[in-house]
Amino acid sequence: MVNHGQKPGVRRRYLLENLAKALKMVQEEGASISKAAMFYKVPRTTLTDKVRERSCMDCAIGAKTVLTKNEEEKLVDWIIERARSGNPCTTTDLRNKAQALINVATRFNPFPNNLPGKSWVFGIVSRHSLKIEMVQGNVGRPSVLYPKGEVPCSYTSSKPRPKSEVENSKEIQRKKQNGNFDLELEKKRKKLRKKKRLQRKMLAT
Repeated sequence: MVNHGQKPGVRRRYLLENLAKALKMVQEEGASISKAAMFYKVPRTTLTDKVRERSCMDCAIGAKTVLTKNEEEKLVDWIIERARSGNPCTTTDLRNKAQALINVATRFNPFPNNLPGKSWVFGIVSRHSLKIEMVQGNVGRPSVLYPKGEVPCSYTSSKPRPKSEVENSKEIQRKKQNGNFDLELEKKRKKLRKKKRLQRKMLAT
């Protein structure tokens, strides 16, 4: 069987509308399942199941989710709206929002105090990965959710300053405030620190 470059055990992602188009191509245009699957880039076995009516078009894979499909879509729209308004939500915001929905619905769920955990967050992001994505925050910054492909460069490119650099900067500020700052002396100290770092790297290798 031809694999078409797909890694074994990796589930392919596709748009439901493409699956519908592929199904129409087979049923109405008489195309083969393989040709339609390749043309619309959908899994051949999935398309086969739809053609032979083994499963419905919008059947989900895996265990049933706590929130309904409609509720999850509303959450995704809320995430996108917040991000585009300049106030992207964190994973904590999303969990709290989901908790509010569950409290209103009063349905059974496995979450303590109706508050979904981090694994639930990863799950909903995975299920809606064509619309949203999660950006892991740097040290001291929370993970944030954005519309797919709309993550600001400033968020991903900014890196925390090394601890030693921050401490040195604070020390310089204190010296300036106390009137004990000597620019030439500080330059010499900076060169010496750099030299020591290089020596440590050479010893480590």
